[in-house]
Amino acid sequence: MKIVFLSEAETDVANTIKYFVKQDVDLADVIFDKIWYTCELLAGMPRMGTSVNNFIDNGYLKECELGNGLTGEDFFEDVRKFPVVDFKKFLIFYKVVDDNLEIIRIIHSSRDIPTIFAEGE
Repeated sequence: MKIVFLSEAETDVANTIKYFVKQDVDLADVIFDKIWYTCELLAGMPRMGTSVNNFIDNGYLKECELGNGLTGEDFFEDVRKFPVVDFKKFLIFYKVVDDNLEIIRIIHSSRDIPTIFAEGE
């Protein structure tokens, strides 16, 4: 399965690495490697992650317009999340589309995740 990073996910990775490079270059390298390693694991076993339908079930994003005529309910139907290996507070949001593992976002769990998706932050 091919791993495809959507533009928002690429930005998430770049911002995360920029933040950690300022503190510890070696740690930034490790985080980058673990993100990639986790994506490779998910490409081999894409059902490892848990469904994010709870965003919909709890009323988050259900009526949100996400562009291209998609509502939050449409978009999140097949989205799953999985923590980055050894950095569990970073969550990878992804879905399988055809033979691709689409990495949608990589977000720290302390952030307001429903708002990030709803507002496209």
